Amino acid sequence: MSAMPSWDPCLDLDVPICKPVNPQNARPPLPPKPNEPSPTPMPDWRTTVDPGLSSRAKTLNSPKPVYTMAVREKIQALRRQMKPADSVLPSAAQQQLQQNTADKAKDEYVENTFIIDVRSQAEISAHVINGRAFTLIRGGIPFPLALMEKVGEERSAYPEPLCDDPGIKEKEILVSCTDGMTSVLAWNVLKNACGFSNVKVIQGGIQAWAAAKLPLISTTLLDISSDEEEDD
Repeated sequence: MSAMPSWDPCLDLDVPICKPVNPQNARPPLPPKPNEPSPTPMPDWRTTVDPGLSSRAKTLNSPKPVYTMAVREKIQALRRQMKPADSVLPSAAQQQLQQNTADKAKDEYVENTFIIDVRSQAEISAHVINGRAFTLIRGGIPFPLALMEKVGEERSAYPEPLCDDPGIKEKEILVSCTDGMTSVLAWNVLKNACGFSNVKVIQGGIQAWAAAKLPLISTTLLDISSDEEEDD
């Protein structure tokens, strides 16, 4: 049996195991006592943060995504295929991004490293970090996993500036999502369906990036297939 990698986001899931209750055996609620206020109704689980989330997720006001068992098993299988060099800490990713430099002789900005955000627009709008929605890693390019799977190797369908770089598939691509899980799926698609050769997963996704107090930007996103953004 091969050894498990040192970092496995699949082990960071807070999945409560609940025993189903037979409605016939359920105890009816007790009536309120005289002069006693009615009990406060339970919060709606669809609109509140799960109390079982980690302290880091609570601080960031961001609930963890929900993954089906089949998706989690696929992510675990892909993680076993990944090498240590296929993932990177947020601090190291930021250092790589800072190595993009301006070429004064050619009057252009040379980018050898790109960060792409594989969350859907719904995920980005629902994901609140430090009290703000529509938050991205500064310099990150929205490229949803669903779009990635659809367009494959068709570079002209990639968001800008990826579509404008003829050598993009040889550049370093750092992948971010909410918690580092969906990025593993995107890592597989980018390498095997899109033909990218140098893809790395940012460990912990944008949650870990924000927890490390690295640069973020809050935007108003009209079309996440492009990099045209407006600051709030």
